[in-house]
Amino acid sequence: MTAPLPLQDYHVEMEIEFCSLHLGGEQSWVKCDLINTVSLNRLNLVKDKNTGERHAPNVGESFLQMIKSAVKIAHRL
Repeated sequence: MTAPLPLQDYHVEMEIEFCSLHLGGEQSWVKCDLINTVSLNRLNLVKDKNTGERHAPNVGESFLQMIKSAVKIAHRL
């Protein structure tokens, strides 16, 4: 995903480990001023290397808290 310009407090860079594991190492950003509701059926699901099942990856609780904080900043909550 394209890096935001200019970088704001509501832009959160994805963790490199997550990008390496799920996004082919491509740098990506969460742009918390651009919120959308999307069905899981429309997402490109990743294949689990151990089970072969496809799923939407989980960013983890600490990173999710960073995203929630950035959403509050972006939307003045």
